[in-house]
Amino acid sequence: MFQIEQATKQCSKMTLTEHWDPLDIPQNSTFEDQYSIGGPQEQITVQEWSDRKSARSYETWIGIYTVKDCYPVQETFTKNYSVILSTRFFDIQLGIKDPSVFTPPSTCQMAQLEKMSEDCSWTLLHNFCVFLTSASPSKSAHSQERLPSLNELRLAS
Repeated sequence: MFQIEQATKQCSKMTLTEHWDPLDIPQNSTFEDQYSIGGPQEQITVQEWSDRKSARSYETWIGIYTVKDCYPVQETFTKNYSVILSTRFFDIQLGIKDPSVFTPPSTCQMAQLEKMSEDCSWTLLHNFCVFLTSASPSKSAHSQERLPSLNELRLAS
């Protein structure tokens, strides 16, 4: 994965320390519920999935997706009963207007395997830094079409 500081185009390589999350419904997910969100005349039917197993009393991941086309609505990750990340998706558009945003700049050709300073973080993603990975997104287990990867959704906006 590359970490790129937008202002200077400084680039470093980083090793992924956790498995890649392709933003889909994993094969071994547990169906939790189906319901409608919205109001009268403007409802969308969604399904809620989790990684909960019968032996555990709680889940570490919950994903909500539209029934039609399996678009992500919300994903929540927990650890030790606390929410560590919650992402809501809105204004999703099919396709990527400019695929070149996924091409690392030439400064990355000689990048060293190291992490940049903490000034370059996910919280500052749109202002200072971009993270690119070569991991290929996978097809959703419960949909016919490939959904955009998490990076495609984050960087294409």
